[in-house]
Amino acid sequence: MMLASALVGGFKVDGFWWALIFSIVLSFVTYLLEAILMPQVAS
Repeated sequence: MMLASALVGGFKVDGFWWALIFSIVLSFVTYLLEAILMPQVAS
């Protein structure tokens, strides 16, 4: 998140802890969306 903040204009992260929290939330939301929208195919 800190790298994205440095590279993308208009996107700002105020500190390490906010970047860490945002990364954890983003990972969790991505996991949930993948579990809901792309269920495992039974093999």
